[in-house]
Amino acid sequence: MKEYKRWTVKNWREDKHTKAYDRLAELEDKIDDGTLIELPCKVGEAFYYLDANQHDGWFIDIRRFDYAYLKIMGKYGFTTKAEAEAKLKELQEKDNDR
Repeated sequence: MKEYKRWTVKNWREDKHTKAYDRLAELEDKIDDGTLIELPCKVGEAFYYLDANQHDGWFIDIRRFDYAYLKIMGKYGFTTKAEAEAKLKELQEKDNDR
């Protein structure tokens, strides 16, 4: 995750604070706690998924992003076609070496 500089004061409570300040403080608390996740793309957005079957070997499939795919992003899921093609080439070469 990118470096950031905290804008809010932790545990600041006063009658004059705004909802926006509260939301920002909540998000910064999650960053500090390590519980904020930065998604690789929007939910429902298309991404490139590397899949394999016994007949064709590795191939690129286009799928819609969902939280279930978080664990495979960067390994078998990519946001750009170029990244997916590079990994596909690597996997195919690894299979050919066997």
